[in-house]
Amino acid sequence: MKTSFFERPAPNFRWQAALKHRQSDRYPNLNTFYLRESKGLDGMLADVIVDSLFSQRRRRTKPIEAACRCLLANLAHAASFWGNDKCVGVIVPKGKYKPAIPSRYRSSAFSVDTLSDAIDALIAQDVVVFERGFYCVEQRIGLYSFIVPTTSFMEKLDNSENHDLVTLSKLKEPVVLKNEDKSLVDYEDDEFTCGLRNGLTTQNEFRQSSQWCFTDEERQYRLADEDLRCKRVFNGGWTFGGRLYCPAQSLPKLSRRTITIDGQKTVELDYKSLQPRIMYHVSGLDSPEDCYAVDGLSRAEAKSVALVAIGTSSRLCAKRALVSEFHITHTQAGEMLECFERAHAGIKQSFYNEAWKWLQYYDSQLCSLVVESLTMADIPVLPVHDSFVVPEIHLDTLEGIMRSSYQQLFNNAPQISVA
Repeated sequence: MKTSFFERPAPNFRWQAALKHRQSDRYPNLNTFYLRESKGLDGMLADVIVDSLFSQRRRRTKPIEAACRCLLANLAHAASFWGNDKCVGVIVPKGKYKPAIPSRYRSSAFSVDTLSDAIDALIAQDVVVFERGFYCVEQRIGLYSFIVPTTSFMEKLDNSENHDLVTLSKLKEPVVLKNEDKSLVDYEDDEFTCGLRNGLTTQNEFRQSSQWCFTDEERQYRLADEDLRCKRVFNGGWTFGGRLYCPAQSLPKLSRRTITIDGQKTVELDYKSLQPRIMYHVSGLDSPEDCYAVDGLSRAEAKSVALVAIGTSSRLCAKRALVSEFHITHTQAGEMLECFERAHAGIKQSFYNEAWKWLQYYDSQLCSLVVESLTMADIPVLPVHDSFVVPEIHLDTLEGIMRSSYQQLFNNAPQISVA
């Protein structure tokens, strides 16, 4: 077992198409993932590379060393997936402008400029190959830069032992406020924000006191503390958004099913069709048993239509989103919306009005209440928006808390299922 970040590389079809246009076969079946800045590689191999780098520099600084160890950790992660005609790279922000952010949100151990210097230094050490991003005329999109480990580095990695990951970044602010443009916003602490922060800190520390593991491709990993650290993100004000987020939520559903907590098997329960149901109940109406059971649509199609009806600002925007997702005509998209509107005539007045803003606040309040109640009952829990992962032996307690929490907030009964 190893403690690792668990980002799975995904096929980078844009870069693959660009390379094909350039008639290049340098990176067949290119997969990528985004640089994770919070971890660094530790051990003999990392020490040798870093020491060699600084033997050629006049000044050894903590930021440049942190950037180098961060790059080595990401390259090692990429190398672990390399093979079977698959190349794996790491998307990096080299030379990319990043706007200044309020000091309360700063957690990285290095700047973009320092990262760029570290990449250049590792190129000179034959550790990494850098592929600069560019604007692809054929696709009319800009491509991000990425790095790949060299054959030399991968061979050294295979022959090395006792390397591990260390945390580089400081604790992140768990109470996050963004404006309408999704930019981070500073704020003055008051009783409300301090209460939120104290509650999140208590819940995070309790969650991190257990050992969380999962299995992926027959390899077992232990989730790091930072992967289990939740934050609440509000959008445009303290009554919009507010959902809980943490890196462990990005585990695929199949991987989540393998999670163990202190060696115990887990179970995941979720609220069925939560946001449409909340729309009914805050309007004083009874909801259907399954809000995604819609005549003329498959359940998957109904979920997609619900997302765009709730998340867009106009019917035209919703129609365009469906055209893009399903590759259909505007007429067909309109017919899908009409099916959903007929099935939910009682709440359709809230469609196409960015209802997600207040709905996310409602479901975030519900999720926070469930997590708080489970923590008080000494039951470790991983929230995944509208579902919750707990030790299997606490299944009945989880279901009871989910039902009572929903009843408390919406004075109605929810529908709950095994995820």
